[in-house]
Amino acid sequence: MQRLKIFFILFIAFLFFSCSGKTNEQAFLDGLSNIDVQIAEGRQAKALKSLKRLQKKAVSSTNYISIVKRQLKLNSIPDALISLQTGIKKFPDSPELSALLTSILIDSGKPAEALPYCEKLKNTPYASLGAEASILSDIALNSFNSDFSLLKAAYDKTENQVFLKNAAIVLAAKGRLRDASHLRYNIPNDVAPEHPFFWSCIVYDLGVFDSIFGDLYFSLVYADKDGGEGKTAENARLHLMLAADAAFGQGDTERARAFWQAAADRSPESSPIVFYDLALTAPDEKERVDLLIECIDLYPGFYPVIARYAREDIALRELNSQDELAAYLESKGFYSMKMEETYFTSPKMTYKPEDLLARAMKTPNFDQRFILEEFRYNQIMDKTYASKARGKADMWKILEKYGKEPIIREYAKWYFAQSGDFNACLSVGEIGKRYEDSFYAGINSALSGDFENAVSSFAASAQVPAYAYASTVNSAYMYYMSGKTEDAVNAYSLAASMTQDKKRQSMLHYEIASIFYERKAYDRAISVLGYALELNPKNYQAASLLKKLKELN
Repeated sequence: MQRLKIFFILFIAFLFFSCSGKTNEQAFLDGLSNIDVQIAEGRQAKALKSLKRLQKKAVSSTNYISIVKRQLKLNSIPDALISLQTGIKKFPDSPELSALLTSILIDSGKPAEALPYCEKLKNTPYASLGAEASILSDIALNSFNSDFSLLKAAYDKTENQVFLKNAAIVLAAKGRLRDASHLRYNIPNDVAPEHPFFWSCIVYDLGVFDSIFGDLYFSLVYADKDGGEGKTAENARLHLMLAADAAFGQGDTERARAFWQAAADRSPESSPIVFYDLALTAPDEKERVDLLIECIDLYPGFYPVIARYAREDIALRELNSQDELAAYLESKGFYSMKMEETYFTSPKMTYKPEDLLARAMKTPNFDQRFILEEFRYNQIMDKTYASKARGKADMWKILEKYGKEPIIREYAKWYFAQSGDFNACLSVGEIGKRYEDSFYAGINSALSGDFENAVSSFAASAQVPAYAYASTVNSAYMYYMSGKTEDAVNAYSLAASMTQDKKRQSMLHYEIASIFYERKAYDRAISVLGYALELNPKNYQAASLLKKLKELN
């Protein structure tokens, strides 16, 4: 519809100028009339050649539009594109020519080629065409390079909120969340936002929650209007969950629970996390367990709720553990007031945790965390020495079967380390060989005094972002221990550039200054220490060394 309007505008412009009776266009109009006769007689090849020659007589942008109109009628798109490019060079201030060229390129599936001409469409009736080309180009290239101001201009001209949304996406993709959120206020107060959930996501990331609650109304209305099904229903459910998180973030648990409950009521089959959140924020233990059981019945393979249920069961067992006298009295049918309160108010654990865990692990592609949860549960339930010894053997069996799973390996390293078995912890890194395992191999080499292999291992583990900083610091120390002080300085400097923590940066510069001090490069040491104290005035080691150096001088 938008494109038809544009062609209508262009055609009206053509009629206006064609009928203006300007004598300097008469030769062009005469030539155009002859070409129309050729087209009517079916002499298409002749007509196309004549249209090319007629360009020499074109004296306005409207003349070029007349030529292009006939070339398109004859299905000669290449000729039309060439004519428009020629016309734009001759009349660069004509938005109509750029708009028509953009429209043809979009229809030809080449929106990216139209981008150089889109700038000319800003603040014109054709801004939406430029925005369309920009959006389609981004989709084709899987990028967010659109000119947001062009998209904003398209919205200003058309009031089509899709353009405003896309402008916000472009800004958000560039990290300009606050600017993106401000675009929401271009929608007048008396006009309903068409994408309320989208705008709420933008402000949520900024930590600005109030508008989330206001726009929730529109999401719910759109969902109800569509019968509670489809995309609008899903957006309403997600918006409710977003509002719940926002309310919880503000410390309003009661309001958050109301939103979670509304989300569960709308689509209980799609919201395992909602039941989980309701359970975690339940006002008492009984309601929490009841909600966990309800969620388990609906989602028997949902790890968080089963893990929570298992841990609740353990906690209740410990809480309700009775002494021998209480057990004897209960067996005889006698209850103290405290025993009676505990018996009748405690939640009823419908399922055995071991049964839930076993059932979950029988399903295809089950969550690997169930393996660790079962291991943990068994360790807690049996705290004998024999169980502890058996636990290490069980962990190795798990590693043999699932050792390539990152979460299994990381848990095993932690388990062996907290058990004091560091040899086992380090040897876990030999299974499956990944970059992060090199970090542990580096520590092992360092402990044995093999600094060269330690540096090599830390260089490998530095490829993993989570290990990069620690690996680089360790490499620096290994260089220092090997007597390669220049390499140590470079590594410490690199590590300092990898962290935003000023205290860490200060300590690393102190290490650099210490090396300069040992090399008797006192001036350089003083300079680096000054910077270290600038980063952290409370770096007492740096202050002490600086004082010592000043006394030497």
